[in-house]
Amino acid sequence: MLFNRCGGGISSSSPNLAASSRSSNTRLYSSASAPVPLSSPPPASSSTSTPSICGSASEIILSDGRALTLNFRPRSWFSRLFAYSTAALLAVGRRKFLPFSPKFRWHFKALEKVAHPRLAGGLFMVLFVLMEAYVYMIPLRQVQLQSFFLPEVVPAEKLGLPASRFMPVLRREKRNSSVGRLTPAAASDAAASSTSAFASPFAQSTAPASKPSQTSHLKLHALVHRHRPSLPPSSSPTNIFFVHCNHGFGANSLSYEPVLESLSSTLGQQFPTLAAAHDAPGFGLSESPAEMEDGGGQEEEGLYSFENNARLGGRLMAALGEEGGREERGEEQHVYIGHSMGSLTSAHMALNKLESQDEEARGREESLEKGRGTPSPPPPPVILILVAPAIMPMRRSPSRLPPTGQTFLPRLFPARLLRFIFSKTGPVAHSLLLVLTSFFLRSLCYSEKFWRDGLGVAWGVGGPPTSLTLAHYRLPSLKEGWERGLSRFLLAPLFAGRRNGGREGGKEGEERGLVKALAERVREGRLKVLIIHGTKDRVVAMENSRRLAIAMKEGGKGVVEVVEIEGVGHVPHEEVPGRFVETVVEFVKRGR
Repeated sequence: MLFNRCGGGISSSSPNLAASSRSSNTRLYSSASAPVPLSSPPPASSSTSTPSICGSASEIILSDGRALTLNFRPRSWFSRLFAYSTAALLAVGRRKFLPFSPKFRWHFKALEKVAHPRLAGGLFMVLFVLMEAYVYMIPLRQVQLQSFFLPEVVPAEKLGLPASRFMPVLRREKRNSSVGRLTPAAASDAAASSTSAFASPFAQSTAPASKPSQTSHLKLHALVHRHRPSLPPSSSPTNIFFVHCNHGFGANSLSYEPVLESLSSTLGQQFPTLAAAHDAPGFGLSESPAEMEDGGGQEEEGLYSFENNARLGGRLMAALGEEGGREERGEEQHVYIGHSMGSLTSAHMALNKLESQDEEARGREESLEKGRGTPSPPPPPVILILVAPAIMPMRRSPSRLPPTGQTFLPRLFPARLLRFIFSKTGPVAHSLLLVLTSFFLRSLCYSEKFWRDGLGVAWGVGGPPTSLTLAHYRLPSLKEGWERGLSRFLLAPLFAGRRNGGREGGKEGEERGLVKALAERVREGRLKVLIIHGTKDRVVAMENSRRLAIAMKEGGKGVVEVVEIEGVGHVPHEEVPGRFVETVVEFVKRGR
């Protein structure tokens, strides 16, 4: 196991990487800055009819020139006056019909000694009416804003970038009952069905967004970059890199926009490379299953779980790989990158890929025993890169914030009590909590201050984040039904007991089992792990990554490295993209 601390500067042979790393430490924030393209322009060789949309911290300009605000629309003076009057009437009515008990009127007796009793009573009446009116104004203002002044929302396809793909992926597939994973036949069927509607790497759907429905497919949004080396074609099979990235809580695939194309082009200098990052269900521009609303009780939690997101990501990469064709393909090098909460999904994707490789190896062995087929070398090891991972190997989590971000209620109430309550409630609790959570999320996500302060905590010494970064995070709030999708993700774990009869799931136990499975693969030499963490991370403590590396290197064998980047916070791939790309590429080339 290797612990490596990197300084702020880099000594790279690539001037572009070094320049991007230096510029990331001199960021300035300006909410009034002019809109800029949300993505770098596509390569000149690629043909696309979808121009990049532009955005700033407060608005997005679509490709057709329409401007959409990211905040609540401003209220008129009449609306403000109506809200103030309503709050004052509620306060006066409360004082009139529900007065304080006489034992709470000690303040009147105190003022009667220095002022006239009537004057003292009147002053206190006005003071308390104003205080109560201010308290009432908080919910009244939100009700008014969310009833009449919400920003305009559009179908998800309208918000896609040139590198965006909206691909239908199978929700569920046939499983091998012995191992509980996807069979190779099911995976190939999924890839064929998912790629039938898309042909080009930059295909962009122009059809209106369909409402979530009980179909067998789920439409995922992903950023896709392909790169091929400018070398003469050879007759030998061509190796290929598959790079997949998973975002953290509150983010989306656009968080990898600063590094995804660089990873594809840098690794693609030697071999063809496919780099993709998709939005998890409930986040970004991906479709959000509506089972929690429609009462499809068997898969509520499963559709929003990390395991299911890993299966969706695997089917997506299989579909994208099929688009490149299977002819003359050599070894496949799979690289999975996960940030914070997304590290759980990437870990499951790596384990799924290793299990599928084991199944393929067993199939080849059976064919050789029957005298069919030819021997083939073992596949290269799978590479797993964890960025500030929210995988907690110890019992007491060192994270300052909820690591997985799924729910805050278990930190306030006992998990057993919550599961008992929600197991006894039905659709009423579903609908009520969905409405309340959506109301709460809209009040936060349509506030520029909330995003600026929240991301400021995640950034290190190179912050605060730029207006472009804020636009990346806030873009999904313009998608139709975004708040319902995120609400379902947050509420899904609370209703897990309703499906399993109230049994305790044990998120902590699941994570320990995941670490144990990763450690076993590391000892076998089939999995190589790199952990990247910033020394100024205020969300997930640096000590967590060190203990995670020790837990995965328990047997003393295998490759597990930890790179600590000096002065960087919770999002190294956005704070220092050049340093991040250099570290990843160096590890991947050494891990082959």
